Amino acid sequence: MSEQMSEHTDLPWKSHGDYIVPADSIHDGYGSHQSGMYIGRVAEVYDSVLGKAKRAKANMGFIIRACNAHNDLLAALHLIARSSEFNGGTWLAEVQQIAREAIAKAEKF
Repeated sequence: MSEQMSEHTDLPWKSHGDYIVPADSIHDGYGSHQSGMYIGRVAEVYDSVLGKAKRAKANMGFIIRACNAHNDLLAALHLIARSSEFNGGTWLAEVQQIAREAIAKAEKF
């Protein structure tokens, strides 16, 4: 069964306090703005158990890294899936470059 996914907020994302917000947005006390238009927040990340701020911050970092690396990882997987179409050439170098970029995004926070 396949569901139609809604369009999400443009990537990349970053943290701003307890919120995940678009990386290129400007923040005030009420939300995020891009090009003068209010866009809100992507998500709020908190832990309902007092004293677990480190876990909440780790969760936020994991969400941001996974989402920011998502498109590059899919691109690399698509190239790997089509690898039987290639009898040589530069496809491996292209996959390796995309993989390096995805790794960098996944490890950055």
